[in-house]
Amino acid sequence: MDSKLLKRGSHLRSPAVGLKLDYLFGLGPKVTNNVEYVEETEVLFPCGHYVISYDTEKRTQNFMTNPQASVGQKITAMAVNQKCKLLAVAESGDGDNPPWITIYDVETHKAKRLPFSPDQKSREIVCMDLSPDGHTLLTLGGAPDYQLTNWQWQKGRALQKQKISNPTSAKIYQCSYCPTDPACVCLTGDGILHFMRIEISEFRVIRYSLGNREPQNYLCHAWVDVRLLIGTEKGDILVFINAEYRGILESSPGNPIYCIATYSKGFVCGCDRALLYVFEPDERAMYKRNKSFEIDGNFKKITSISVSPAEDTIACALENSQAYVMGISNTDIAEDMSFEPLALPFHHQAITGLDSCLRKPLVVTCGLDKSVRVWNYLEKTLESIRFFNEEPYSVAIHPSGFHILVGFIDSLKLLNLLMDDVKLCKEFPIRGCHECHFSNGGHLFAAVDGPQIVIYRTYTCEEVGRLKQHTGKVTSIQWAEDDSILFSAGVDGSVFQWSVSSLISVAEHKQKGCNYTCVLGRSVIKGLKSGERARSNEMFVIGSDMMIKQINQSGVLSEKAVSMAVSQMVMNTEKRLIVAGTSKGSLLSCGLSDGKLVENEIPPINCHDGKCTRMRLSADQKYLFTASEDGTLAMFEIVDSAEKHSKKGKEKKDDGRLPWSEDILVSKRNLEAKLTMLTTLKAKVEELQHRNQIQLAEKQKSYRAKMDEVEQKFNAELALDQKRYGELEGTKIKLEQEFEARMHKLQEQKESRIKSLVEHHQQKLQTETEKFDELMESRASAEADWKNQYQSTIEKYVAEKRALDKENARQLREKHREQEEAEHQKKAVKRDFKETQELMEEITDREFEDLKSKYDKILNTEQKETLQLKDENASLRRKFEKLQEQINENDAELKSKTDEREKKRLGIENLKKDIKSQEKEIRDRQATIQEKDNLIRDLRKKNQELEKFKFVLDYKISELQKQNNPREAESRECAKQLHEMKRELGLYETKNSILKLGREDCQQKLEGISKSIEKHSGDMAEVIMVIKKIKLELKDLKKIKTYKEQAKFVKALHARYSSREANHPRAKKSLTQEHDANKEHLRNRSFLERTVESLKRQLRKDVKHAQRDYDRIMKENVVLVREINNLRRQYQTTVESMKLKDQRIEKKRRERMRRNAQRDAQRSGKLTGLEPIHQSPPSHRSIGDSKQQIAAQQEQIAHLKQQLQELLEREQQQMKVRKIL
Repeated sequence: MDSKLLKRGSHLRSPAVGLKLDYLFGLGPKVTNNVEYVEETEVLFPCGHYVISYDTEKRTQNFMTNPQASVGQKITAMAVNQKCKLLAVAESGDGDNPPWITIYDVETHKAKRLPFSPDQKSREIVCMDLSPDGHTLLTLGGAPDYQLTNWQWQKGRALQKQKISNPTSAKIYQCSYCPTDPACVCLTGDGILHFMRIEISEFRVIRYSLGNREPQNYLCHAWVDVRLLIGTEKGDILVFINAEYRGILESSPGNPIYCIATYSKGFVCGCDRALLYVFEPDERAMYKRNKSFEIDGNFKKITSISVSPAEDTIACALENSQAYVMGISNTDIAEDMSFEPLALPFHHQAITGLDSCLRKPLVVTCGLDKSVRVWNYLEKTLESIRFFNEEPYSVAIHPSGFHILVGFIDSLKLLNLLMDDVKLCKEFPIRGCHECHFSNGGHLFAAVDGPQIVIYRTYTCEEVGRLKQHTGKVTSIQWAEDDSILFSAGVDGSVFQWSVSSLISVAEHKQKGCNYTCVLGRSVIKGLKSGERARSNEMFVIGSDMMIKQINQSGVLSEKAVSMAVSQMVMNTEKRLIVAGTSKGSLLSCGLSDGKLVENEIPPINCHDGKCTRMRLSADQKYLFTASEDGTLAMFEIVDSAEKHSKKGKEKKDDGRLPWSEDILVSKRNLEAKLTMLTTLKAKVEELQHRNQIQLAEKQKSYRAKMDEVEQKFNAELALDQKRYGELEGTKIKLEQEFEARMHKLQEQKESRIKSLVEHHQQKLQTETEKFDELMESRASAEADWKNQYQSTIEKYVAEKRALDKENARQLREKHREQEEAEHQKKAVKRDFKETQELMEEITDREFEDLKSKYDKILNTEQKETLQLKDENASLRRKFEKLQEQINENDAELKSKTDEREKKRLGIENLKKDIKSQEKEIRDRQATIQEKDNLIRDLRKKNQELEKFKFVLDYKISELQKQNNPREAESRECAKQLHEMKRELGLYETKNSILKLGREDCQQKLEGISKSIEKHSGDMAEVIMVIKKIKLELKDLKKIKTYKEQAKFVKALHARYSSREANHPRAKKSLTQEHDANKEHLRNRSFLERTVESLKRQLRKDVKHAQRDYDRIMKENVVLVREINNLRRQYQTTVESMKLKDQRIEKKRRERMRRNAQRDAQRSGKLTGLEPIHQSPPSHRSIGDSKQQIAAQQEQIAHLKQQLQELLEREQQQMKVRKIL
């Protein structure tokens, strides 16, 4: 059944009162392709259960929705075909209901719904795409089956279906048609990239190769003719042409790419942190990055991009429910281009507070996005916005529109709503205030502080009192119309009416176990018997028991059950209508008749995608505002059809309300600043006007001079043109005269030719008329003859027709009877044939399986039988030879005793009888021999069949050998590598031994050098001591004053020390070898330093080589270990299969021997006392083939065992090498 289009101006209503959707403030961020251009000034985007058609010039909205959608369904994906003006909308399923897809014609407002199979596991559509011609629709379901479906949506049937193989349950994001070849589709996801070709009834996968690249998280893709651009999480843009990978763009953004949109000049891609990149074609690198733009104040990812049909503007949506537009027609020259909001800045998280103003057309909201926003619902604009550091829980606006209350987690704040700002006025110590309301007069306001209600004076901020009878959290409060009563409800199941003047409860109602979520109150005037009127108050509450109750001082007056949990309610007292918002975002309603609740004919309205958090009526009760957890704000107009028809054609009467206030609140500082700015601007304007006048006078002078010059030039050119015009006029007259003469001549020729043609055609027409007359005469005679013949023919035809009709009727009856019999026979034959066919198929399958198992058994048993038959044949041959010898001996004895037999006829007759009996037995044995021959013939046939099976087995063995040859080659390569590793290991060991010897030599040299240094240091110490003694004795030389005594003292000193030290061998050596020792020490030290440095370099090099070899050995070891494990598994399976085969062969051999023994026992019972006769030996071909096959298998097993042993030895050697390294 087709759904309908809900446009602006259409409404869901009852015969009396209805709700008409007027405007929506919000955008669905979780919808795939949630911003789409249809026309240059028309943009589609989702909001709640609606798709909004937004006119960017007029700033108006039209709505498209599916009224048949059940509560709880949400829009998950959109697709638009700009050429065909088509819109596809997918809605998620709920419970057992499958998802919905609706196709809208945006121009004609027609809609078509596609049926989904209930057995589909997926309950949502992840992505959709309309084909370029608009005839088919491609849909991709969500988890767990990710079903891809190609729809012919106009007929409402699925052409192809396929479940995408996704063993890791990775996400799949997008599917699309190729614009130049709609039979080719592409899918991208987390590690998933598929190209598919649409066949007659299925999708065929197109294979491709990425080279050495590993799969990535492919977030989006877009087609440019046959080119496919794929954006990844790493920020790369992959390019495919005709499903062939061509590379990555060099100028890829490097940020995660979430959406790509193409146009004639290139493409744009949206990335994280609100970055937009523009790419243009390039001859060298296909595409190059031209510009990059950033949306100011947003750091969220761009989820969707759409380009207008004229490619002048681009619209993009962010994950925080914001949409922006930007012009792209002049990207080459614009450097300071910026984004502008598509409609208005919306809430992107749940709206927690909502209130409407009395004197101004304003609505104030607050949300978990830490913002407070003031909306003008008549002009559809955003008046003010203010962000805070904390999340606001509730909001209320003063009736004058100058003040707002905002409840935060730590305090309640009173703010002044200025012209262009929101300024803090006062803070109140109320923590976590979830409910606050101004009184209708505006002089008081009430705020909820947990289980208490606090009342304050607005203009003095004094506390009036606290209402404390609630035992649980207060969830809802409302002021009476005259502000004398305050209504409240809480989670403790109690509802109170409070007197504001005395601060006590005047009425209450309690119900245990019920959590009330909302309370409404109204004043009712009743007439008394005395003629007076009494005022009473009534309350309407809703709670967790899902019952709307009407309560007064005497108790519950009426109640009405609702089908869903209700979170908020509002009441229109004029229209006697109560509207309730549910936890699933839909709106319910009920009416008031005779002061009691009654059913209303308004069906539930699916509006929001989340719980309805707040509801308010406008001051004139003409508009209903609802807010939800999905961050959307809806505005409904309350329509009374009865009033509309009664007032049709009449002028509207004044309802007595004041016009909307246009006053604003401005601070003195701002006003003074604006006044000073205004005076300065006026002075600047006057100065600019004076300058402009002076410039204008100068320009006028210059323009007059230029005009004079231009006028002179124009006059000169005009004179030239007039002269030229005269010349052209003369030539024109001459040409006209020539043309007239020529035309006169042609006219005369034409008239003469026409005369001759008329005469010729008149003669021809006369001859034709004569012929026509002759033909008419012949036709008349022919008609008369024909009529006579026709009459006779008709009479014959009628007679024959009657006879034929009778005959045909009779034959037709017979044919019908035969046809019915044939139909019955045909049905019976078809039924029998079908049953026979099914039976034959079953029998054939069964026989095939039986024959297969039978010949498998025969193949195994005949090998044993051939061996047994060979043994039996040898034994029978020996018995036959013995019998032949006995027969020869008997013949000899018969010849020798012929004379005796003649003499003894009785004995001869007896012997003849014996011979006859023996001949009879021989015939019997010949018959058994013939049976044996037949058995051998049968065995030969079976042997031929076994040869066929042997050919199959030989082919399988050859295939196994082909598979085994590469493994043997790999094992030989591994053996060569192991041999080279052993050789390199030996070289390393020799190098290490040489280096150890060199190190020991160096150490010995160092020890010798250190010993020599110690010896030289001792000698030097002794010499120093001698020098000190000489210096001390030389000090006494200063005391001697005469030269002779000094010379004598010096000689004595020289003789004493020279004689003593000269005889000392150490001193001699120390004096002579000191210089050589120092030189040798320096030389050895430099040599050792160079040696140590070279050894360090060699050691580092050897360590690198050893590490490299170790890594290579480890990699090869891993490969060898895998091969060893595979060979072990193959060996184990082969051994187990051989054991099973041996067991089967042994079992069959024993069974065969038992059967042969039984057969021999039966045969011996029949032929008692007779010996076996020779029979022809059976064929040995099958026996030899079986033996060869068994020997080949045994050789293969031995070869595998040998390979396994070699691999185990290699593994042990590698383990030794690892230990050494």
